Amino acid sequence: MGYLINNPTSGIYEPTVSNETNGIVVDATIGSYIKVGSIVNCFIQLEISTDVLQNNGSFQLSLPIASNFTINKNLMGLLQWSDNGVLANITLLTITAETTNNTCFIDIETLNNNQNMQFCVLNIQYQVI
Repeated sequence: MGYLINNPTSGIYEPTVSNETNGIVVDATIGSYIKVGSIVNCFIQLEISTDVLQNNGSFQLSLPIASNFTINKNLMGLLQWSDNGVLANITLLTITAETTNNTCFIDIETLNNNQNMQFCVLNIQYQVI
């Protein structure tokens, strides 16, 4: 008779946005996650807008399951932007663990000021430490 290994769990959560810089505005509408063992995969729907006078900014997102990150490589991710968006407009993107607050840190720079990126999906993976 079989049994479940590593107690997989899943759910939906509402990410909290914090520590926005340079007037960036972020709306994290919904997140979903699955955890198998100590590994968490998470998808978050976002809208990101840079300021009228800025083409960059950073922010942090809360996680569905807490972790105690020790280095920024404890969390990695990918960002997809659709709705007629040109990915080449994103000139810099960093998605890592933020070790002080144990959150997801995102730093983004775009080709133009006042960039409105609707219909973004963030996929992150991290280990619960």
